[in-house]
Amino acid sequence: MRKKKATKKATSKKKATKKKATKKATSKKRLRERWSEGKWAKLTAFKRHLPNRIDNLLKASEFEKLARALRGLPHAEEVPGYIDLRGVPLSASSDVDGAPWPALDMSYAQTDHWLSAAGWDKLRLGPFAIKGATIVGSRLANTAFDLGYEVIFEDCDLSGTKIQGRRVDDCRFLDCDLSKATLKVRANRCVFARCDFTGANLKRTVFRDCDLSGSDFREAKFDSYTTFWNVRFDEPPRFDSEALALVNLEEAPALRRLLRGGYAPPVRRRSATDDEAFLRAEGVLDSNGEIDMQNQPI
Repeated sequence: MRKKKATKKATSKKKATKKKATKKATSKKRLRERWSEGKWAKLTAFKRHLPNRIDNLLKASEFEKLARALRGLPHAEEVPGYIDLRGVPLSASSDVDGAPWPALDMSYAQTDHWLSAAGWDKLRLGPFAIKGATIVGSRLANTAFDLGYEVIFEDCDLSGTKIQGRRVDDCRFLDCDLSKATLKVRANRCVFARCDFTGANLKRTVFRDCDLSGSDFREAKFDSYTTFWNVRFDEPPRFDSEALALVNLEEAPALRRLLRGGYAPPVRRRSATDDEAFLRAEGVLDSNGEIDMQNQPI
């Protein structure tokens, strides 16, 4: 009898632990709603003078103070080892001092702007959405986020990053490290200038009306759904021609010419000022921009 009771207790404990393990995580809606309740609303109030506002604490890299301010935050126990900023609304962009950030969980966070010069190696972004932001000199290595529109990344470490976006419009990636990154995006009118895509996963990625000047796509992975549509470049990008065998290049004439070895750099069109300088050099125009009749042949 005792053995049976002991086994029943053990099985009941196992069931209880399973129930705890299978407990559903808090919904995105609830995570965002908690920031508008009680004292937590003061931490996100859009008032610049509040010293303990989350934006100001992040800007000053005062993470110990931030952790103290968030003690007792509902559902924080779901992300042990992280400062729980899931669903937090951030009001405006600002520069930070470049100090490395601790482990922050900012899944479902909301912002139209973002912080620059931050070290985000331990940042958990989850399905964080970025739009209308300028991000300069930051490290987002091995993070994951949804990309929106009109975002500028300049001199950023995006290696190993997972980027998603159904419509990614008018974004600019300048001098960024995207090595071994995974892009599942439809990029429209975007600029990828001097970016490192070596080893990146570009399967199902669409580049439409994009500028790929000087970017390195060697060792990147493509498939038959990868699309280069009307791409352009002033400085030729680098590709492994064999890797592009599956890619449809019918709508990318400049890229086809490059791969065939018939690429010619674009000729800069002469402007009115160029023509005027030429005519002055030839003695046709005087210093006032008028025709010099004395130097003209009779």
